[in-house]
Amino acid sequence: MIWLFLPCFIAMLLKNKLSPQAIRNFHHKIRIFIIKDELFQFSKTNQVISQNVDRLRLVLPFFRKGFFY
Repeated sequence: MIWLFLPCFIAMLLKNKLSPQAIRNFHHKIRIFIIKDELFQFSKTNQVISQNVDRLRLVLPFFRKGFFY
């Protein structure tokens, strides 16, 4: 998603049309996109972990009772 903004930012930077405030705003938007992406990746990883934990909860009682031995 960041790659959509980067060419526009570079073009405006080369034309000296960006004020310091605009540069700060752009940097802030990039940070927000990075944080959102990291949170999305974390939530997907967290879902997989919780699914595995649920599966373990189903299987572990059988191992404790010696069902598979």
